[in-house]
Amino acid sequence: MRKSDYLGNIGGDITYIQQLSPTITMSTPTYTYTTVDEVEFKTHEVWRLNGHRHRTDGPAWKQWQVVNGVVVLTCEEWDLNGITHRIDGPACRQWEVVDGKAVLTSEGWRLNGKLHHTDGPAYRAWEVVAGQVVLTCEEWCLNGITHRVDGPAWRQCEVVDGKAVLTSEGWYIENAKIHPRVLRQPVRAIERWWRFHQARRQAAIEELLWESGMKVFPGLMGLLRKC
Repeated sequence: MRKSDYLGNIGGDITYIQQLSPTITMSTPTYTYTTVDEVEFKTHEVWRLNGHRHRTDGPAWKQWQVVNGVVVLTCEEWDLNGITHRIDGPACRQWEVVDGKAVLTSEGWRLNGKLHHTDGPAYRAWEVVAGQVVLTCEEWCLNGITHRVDGPAWRQCEVVDGKAVLTSEGWYIENAKIHPRVLRQPVRAIERWWRFHQARRQAAIEELLWESGMKVFPGLMGLLRKC
């Protein structure tokens, strides 16, 4: 190990960084290693392009933990040009080491940095209690907006006696909080409610613009959106 590679001594373990040849046309990885009992282990991997986390064929950032001489993956994040982004799976995942094994504790699906998932919750979190993995939180989002039409858009639970107990939930359509009974109505009833909600929001925006001195006539916002 070169003297210039030395970073410090944490907990008695030598840690240093290895940098590959830099380039401005493609992302390059930077590795961080730690030495435990004279054995070298890789603990971090970061891919960057022009100073930003960037990788097109895998996670741009990964972290491992050394447990009893075994390297366990504990975190990964997919990024493009410094923005958390992945279209075919969760962009962020974290694991907790339990009995020497990695247990998934959180995952987030992100598109262009925003929570987004069309086939399920965009974010979920779990807790490990007495060897059991318990779901404690989930949120449904589209393009960063809390949204779900067939159930609660977010739910939070507490672990009691090793089981998840629901403590709170929220029902949202496009960030608008609604009462659960609305979503239990037929589709046409939901559509009527949503048109009513949109009309109220449009009227409120027009009123605020009028009070601020902008002469906006009723219905103008709707016409502008169609242009």
